[in-house]
Amino acid sequence: MDRTYILRAHSLTDNVLSELFNILRAAIMISQGIRKNTHLILSFENKGFTIIFDSSKLRKVSPDDSSLNGVFRKIFAAAKVGKKTPHWGVTLHYQGFFQVLKNYSANVKTFYDSKNGVDVRKLVIRGRPRRFVFAVFLQSEWCNEEKEHLVRLGFKPLRPSRKLIKPSQLITLVNNELDQRGF
Repeated sequence: MDRTYILRAHSLTDNVLSELFNILRAAIMISQGIRKNTHLILSFENKGFTIIFDSSKLRKVSPDDSSLNGVFRKIFAAAKVGKKTPHWGVTLHYQGFFQVLKNYSANVKTFYDSKNGVDVRKLVIRGRPRRFVFAVFLQSEWCNEEKEHLVRLGFKPLRPSRKLIKPSQLITLVNNELDQRGF
């Protein structure tokens, strides 16, 4: 089953960049390699573009900060000139967040991070879905308008943990649960 993690942020600041490194490690890296069939989508309101990492095409990236910093430098340089592919397995889309969600939410299991959602350990997944999509807000919680839009697109609330607050920690828990179930 393919996994897609979608993160939305209001802005990109220095303290967010270190968490982005952790998010990339949690979503795509596994032990000494790259997790296959995983997409990580990062959307920034203030930048006007969305970054999509496709792990099946991702090359020449390692989990250390200097490697990830180099990849993000390429991404931001490419975004300034409107380039679409700054690195192997990385594409830039110049669309809004909810348009990107539409492209990834058809006929798949879709969830968003919510304190009132179903506990990930009690989540029932029937059959073998094609893709599992989990949306997380990076710097705060979803506002009511965003929640309503997610629900209209078929997203359901999911609670990976009551105590963890960092998106990288939530993604690690979801990956762990899906791995244990053999998805």
